[in-house]
Amino acid sequence: MKVITEQQRNKPQEMVNRFLRGMRERAVVSRFRPVILVGIFLVLAVGCGGFWGGVAGAMNALILFGVLVGCLYFLGDRMILYVHRAQRLTEEEAPEIFEIIRELCLKLNLPEPDLYLLPSAAANVFSVGRSPQHSAIAITYGALKVLNSKEMEGVFAHELSHIMSHDILITTIVAAITGLPGMIAAMLPRSADWGSGERYERGETHPVVFFLTLLWIPVAAVLVRGFIPRRREYKADRQGGTWCGNPLYLASALRKLGPESEKFPLRSAEPATAHLFIVYPLSGQRWTSFFRTHPPVEARIARLEAQYRDSRRRDERLCSSQPPHLWPEGATDCP
Repeated sequence: MKVITEQQRNKPQEMVNRFLRGMRERAVVSRFRPVILVGIFLVLAVGCGGFWGGVAGAMNALILFGVLVGCLYFLGDRMILYVHRAQRLTEEEAPEIFEIIRELCLKLNLPEPDLYLLPSAAANVFSVGRSPQHSAIAITYGALKVLNSKEMEGVFAHELSHIMSHDILITTIVAAITGLPGMIAAMLPRSADWGSGERYERGETHPVVFFLTLLWIPVAAVLVRGFIPRRREYKADRQGGTWCGNPLYLASALRKLGPESEKFPLRSAEPATAHLFIVYPLSGQRWTSFFRTHPPVEARIARLEAQYRDSRRRDERLCSSQPPHLWPEGATDCP
């Protein structure tokens, strides 16, 4: 019989410790990106204020910018949820979802996020917030219909990865800044002359909002592509696949969400907020490709399947070299 050394026995725990240390280091790096983004806009705002109004103009710009940043930090997630018409979910309405979230959060030692429902036939999910203590996950009605409990576990584990790594702060701030024209359009009072009657029913955009949006599109595209790296989805897939217990759960969910998103695009989604979703919600609109930060769904599924095969081989090696009481958690027999 093969002798198990102390080093081999402690290897799984060392792997977990290295993983958690890496998560903490990446979270620290993620916290600096919002500071860089705010710093860029601070220089632009104060510079423009100083150019037009001298010292007084620069001071006024600094004060207004401080108020804007405060609003984005504390209210950015609520603004995004409002624009997408998200409705707060209660445990009585969706006990299964709350149970899945509760088990994952207990496993990861995370506070439970608020849960919201988007009244849309599109199948998608996204998370927003400024910290794990102030976060929310929104799921569409269409996603609830097409995903089973295991697939939802994989999807929620993916979103909790964004929350745990503090990705949601930079994504929420970028979405709030780049989506300001769209949010202004959504929040315009319906009693206004343009917002009433046939024009509102036809969904025509106010000319002022259209002009602001046209000017803002290149700036928004640069912000989204510059501050939202594509690898963040791969990282969340990898971590979510591990946390839900089986990467194939998330792979199966993506296999359903991808085609459903193309079949039923999310009407309330904007290019500036598309990066928030687990799959790209604006399929079929070519001009929005400038904002696309999602890798192809097929590539993400392939990586998750490879992750499953790697974990299977690792379990086989552990089971073949160690007695049953040291087998990986959940293993009942050697593969």
